[in-house]
Amino acid sequence: MHKIHHRQADQIARPHGERGQGLVELALVIPVLVIIVVGALDLGRVFFSVITVTNVSREGARYLILHTDDRLVDNTDPVCYDLNVTPPEPKPQDYCIVEAAKQEAQASPFAPLVVDPDQFTFTISCYDGPDDDVLCDRRTEASVTAIYQFHPITLWFLPDAIEIRRTTKMMVP
Repeated sequence: MHKIHHRQADQIARPHGERGQGLVELALVIPVLVIIVVGALDLGRVFFSVITVTNVSREGARYLILHTDDRLVDNTDPVCYDLNVTPPEPKPQDYCIVEAAKQEAQASPFAPLVVDPDQFTFTISCYDGPDDDVLCDRRTEASVTAIYQFHPITLWFLPDAIEIRRTTKMMVP
């Protein structure tokens, strides 16, 4: 007798046409909530990428101004040494600037989830007169531009990636 009473109460509280209303509302709201959550995560990825690209350009410029004396024996071409191989190999200075910048990109524990250090492109220059050279002399302005193509999750309908570009200029002491 007690069970019949509850069944009758449910039938009185919910008319026959409204039985699945909660499920329909949930089915309509869940996609919107998922888009909001994924969009928030993607916005965090964008901010992290901007910070990483800024740090990468700063590290490249820092390396450039601190290693102005890297030269070959004949004092003509700037070089650095790749210490990852034995014996260390001389490389163009651009190589070591880019490697220092990539190491900065890999320094964060979350970097592999957000940025790929091998996807950066760099523009390296010094402004010391009409002959722009990578080797910066004293009291010249060194400039490193880091460019990264960011691929958002939520804007999958866009054909291209979003370009994040940061330039750092430092004076050579």
